[in-house]
Amino acid sequence: MSERVTELPPDRSVLLTVGTDHHRFDRAVRWLDEWAEANPRVACTVQYGTSTPPSAAVGLDYIPHDELTAAMQTADAVVCHGGPATILEVQASGHRPLVLPRDPAYDEHVDDHQMRFTARLAAHGEIELVHDRDSLWAALDAAVRAPRRAAALAKTGPRPAVATLGTVIEDAIRSHGPVDDVRTPDGAMPQQVLLIAGMGRSGSTLLDRMLGRVDGCTSVGEVVHLWTRGLLEGQPCACGRAFEDCPFWSQVGQHAFGGWSQIDPMRVVAAQHAVERDRYLPLLAAPVGLRPSFDRAVAEYGRYLLPVYDAIRAISGSPWVVDSSKHVATAFLLRRLVGHDLRVVHLVRDSRGVAFSWMKVKRQFDRAAGGDGEETDDADAMMTRWRPGQTAGRYLAYNALLDGLRALDVPTVRVAYESLIAQPTEHLARVLDLIDRGDADLSFVGEGVADLGTSHTIGGNPMRFQAGPVPLRLDEQWRTALDARDRATVTAVTAPLLAAYGYLPRRGRR
Repeated sequence: MSERVTELPPDRSVLLTVGTDHHRFDRAVRWLDEWAEANPRVACTVQYGTSTPPSAAVGLDYIPHDELTAAMQTADAVVCHGGPATILEVQASGHRPLVLPRDPAYDEHVDDHQMRFTARLAAHGEIELVHDRDSLWAALDAAVRAPRRAAALAKTGPRPAVATLGTVIEDAIRSHGPVDDVRTPDGAMPQQVLLIAGMGRSGSTLLDRMLGRVDGCTSVGEVVHLWTRGLLEGQPCACGRAFEDCPFWSQVGQHAFGGWSQIDPMRVVAAQHAVERDRYLPLLAAPVGLRPSFDRAVAEYGRYLLPVYDAIRAISGSPWVVDSSKHVATAFLLRRLVGHDLRVVHLVRDSRGVAFSWMKVKRQFDRAAGGDGEETDDADAMMTRWRPGQTAGRYLAYNALLDGLRALDVPTVRVAYESLIAQPTEHLARVLDLIDRGDADLSFVGEGVADLGTSHTIGGNPMRFQAGPVPLRLDEQWRTALDARDRATVTAVTAPLLAAYGYLPRRGRR
């Protein structure tokens, strides 16, 4: 048992966040709650997700991102699961994270990637790794007895491992000197990226896989997640091998950097998070030169991203890289990094279908999933379920922003998920016209089926693991399963785009 910390003032605070994964993390919540009961003078807050709520600590199932960031900054100690993005954010708030990784032996995750990843970080002193109740309690006892985090940082300054993202990026930029352009290290300008962008759960994995069958195109999945899901977590490539064991990605790393071991993945993720997020969309859309420090940050991340695109082209022999990252921020970032060689497929789906899909729980690694093109995300992010109103607001904002790319002279074609399933060859040809390959051989597409080969994609729907004939089935479960009130809400909020995209009854659809 942990001794009571009765000598401490009542203004100490501890935060536990278990993330948004649908798996319960009862061990973490229970152990923190028991420590809170034994130490009543410490204010303990637990973001518990789908786990059993705490009884002694303050419990919140989910905390909005901005509020969670603020809570991290004011806490004296932060305990978190082993997801890379969460660890990075805890470090950015000025903490050395106390990390309890999810263990698949307790059905806390689909595999042991958090355990492997955090062991690597702990070996480098980046985190304090705990595995059981005693080690967690000992770490918490030590943390709340230490001087307050803010005071300690004011005296000593942040260590590089727990510096803010801005400090990490500025250090990286200074180490490279002035930035004049975004050329890759060998001087070659980036070129020819075909980005699939749009709301998640709209069929991007299926479209990516089909485009990957076209001569001159190589599909690699969601490059936005390459650094975390591939390099840090070692999640499997679609070929079935772990990322580090995949010959294709090993060759890409060798060509781009002389091997993946030559770059610091946490530094790359920090560089990415400094520019490739929705909060930076105004700066990404603004003219270059408006904020020079942001321009330098964009160029710094480009030094990692652009060599990867170049290496993919070199290893595959295909001039076009198909990137299904989907994110709006990715589209606007690539507009700056890739310039006139960027092409965008704006993939849309009926907002009611998108909203219904985001209400459901999905698993990335369920390889038995069908090939209906519905989207999932990784095991930390995919399980986030949005309320219909949330989805509707994002649908309106994200799609309107993507529509705006045309005004910025980005070559774009809009494709509807429903039309792609119903008439795949016609709409694939429309996409391929965008890259001057409209006469490509599409014989791999048959009546209600697409014959897909093995790919090397990262992230996306479980159907990325499937090879051979994949049925093309339209998922319209929402038409009978979506609650009438939710349907009305989503329809009202997204009506302008539903009309523009031809989904309202007056445009011939029900």
